[in-house]
Amino acid sequence: LTHDHADAVFGLDELRSLQPVEPGTFRILSSITCFCDRRTLTRMRHAFPYLFKKRAAAPLRLNFADLCQCCELDLEPLPARPGTLAPVPGGPADGPAVSIATAAVIAAAPAAASSSGGAPRQMAVAGGGSLDGAAAPPPAPAVRRFVASIEWVSFGDAFEVAELDVVGLAVTALPVLHGADYTCYGFAFGPPQERVVYLSDYTALLPQTDALLASWSSGGEAIHLLVLDALRAEGSHPVHATLSESVELARRLRPRRTLLVGMGHALEHHATNRRLRRLWR
Repeated sequence: LTHDHADAVFGLDELRSLQPVEPGTFRILSSITCFCDRRTLTRMRHAFPYLFKKRAAAPLRLNFADLCQCCELDLEPLPARPGTLAPVPGGPADGPAVSIATAAVIAAAPAAASSSGGAPRQMAVAGGGSLDGAAAPPPAPAVRRFVASIEWVSFGDAFEVAELDVVGLAVTALPVLHGADYTCYGFAFGPPQERVVYLSDYTALLPQTDALLASWSSGGEAIHLLVLDALRAEGSHPVHATLSESVELARRLRPRRTLLVGMGHALEHHATNRRLRRLWR
């Protein structure tokens, strides 16, 4: 992934259509590896939690004094050792057991309800019951959903050039500015005489990326294919390169071939190609 903007990541759901599935169950048989920088990985966890393996929940540990202070309760702990279980106050002797802190909150609930003039609410407790003896509803059955299976690999601590091994293919992650206040990545891959450089969203090259591309363009290491952003024909744009800016970059880097992507509707395909052919005569 180049970055975490919606137009760059919201197709992740449809990776499932590229993955082999078990007939009749839609169980995906193999995962796709997705590489992205650490900032993008964090955003993906929030945007697509179902595309990440579930983490084991850490046990909740409550201190009785802290709980009372948080809830503004004036309570005494139940007569039991810290960390042990105690029966629900007012319940049957063999009723469900809850933690000391939870039992204290349950004990305070009827008093809080009566002080507010209302009837005590029914409260669920651990073990599947409730304070008035009514059975808790059964848990909903688990449903297998057909979603992409992704193995996530992150890179880049400070938006620097990074070397990646993608299923045996050496890929170089190239940080660029996507607007003055935002850094994203382009990518380069292939041997020196067949190198492809892909910069789909940029306004300027960061110094380390600029130096590396310049070194590839000198001597015998020409860039074979350069793919550049080109939103508008002329002028400048706050978060994308324009056609005129990308043409200048292509002239400086001297690739064998250049493709422009990300055009707005004002750049008509055939007319723009005729214009570009005239520029290279």
